[in-house]
Amino acid sequence: VLTARCTRCSKLIKMHTAKMLQLDKKGHYSSNIGAVLGQMATGGGGAHLEEQFMNLDIPPLSTRSFVSLERSIGKVLEKLVTKELLAAGREELEHAVKNNIRFEDVPSCTVVVDGGWSKRSHKHSYNANAGVGVIFGAHTKKLLFIGVRNKYCSTCSIAVHKHIPVPNHRCYKNWSGSSCSMESDIIVEGFKLSESMHGLRYMWMIGDGDSSVHHSVIISVPYGRNVQKVECSNHAVKCYRNGLEKLAKENPSFKGRNGLTSSKMQHLARGMK
Repeated sequence: VLTARCTRCSKLIKMHTAKMLQLDKKGHYSSNIGAVLGQMATGGGGAHLEEQFMNLDIPPLSTRSFVSLERSIGKVLEKLVTKELLAAGREELEHAVKNNIRFEDVPSCTVVVDGGWSKRSHKHSYNANAGVGVIFGAHTKKLLFIGVRNKYCSTCSIAVHKHIPVPNHRCYKNWSGSSCSMESDIIVEGFKLSESMHGLRYMWMIGDGDSSVHHSVIISVPYGRNVQKVECSNHAVKCYRNGLEKLAKENPSFKGRNGLTSSKMQHLARGMK
């Protein structure tokens, strides 16, 4: 908001440089919404935004305002994601019904599953406290389910460290197992919700070479024993290329100009794909 005073009548005039938008039943300037949304999209936070604004000589948002906007934007994004998930599910359902793809008289489809968590190795092994898993429809190539597992909550951690009661707060911790098992748990949850969310069963699952996810689906999902695993071609080619490199490294007879050179391994991998 820019303010100016008239030199003749001394009237104070306020000029808004950004539109006021309603977000979660509250009014916020579009510039503030854009600034916070930008930080959310790039993995930043209030401190990052403050540093950027200071370099631009712009008064930064207060911590309270940033957190409030972040929560409001999160609620809107959650509604939008849910809307898109259900729309993608309807497309997959229509395709299954149209082509009579069923299992036990329930429309079924093929899905692509994957998950991950950040991992670092610099003189020690490190697994992140948060992980994500996704399920895509193979026909629409659109997202059908997404889940997040988080092993850490700063508010809970501070309370435990100070030996004080945990205050009432919005806790994001929803996982206490290992980071490696996050993916399986998220994918299993998505399979269990497939019928209630989309009226579908995920009977064919395209994924990487990790057999633990398929095993978890078999033993935990009501229709899981009939779910078939389809190996992802990209992961298969990647494993094949890694095998060739290991073979060339461990066997001197495969080295050299007439052996398994980098160009030959690349040619073989392309041929396999």
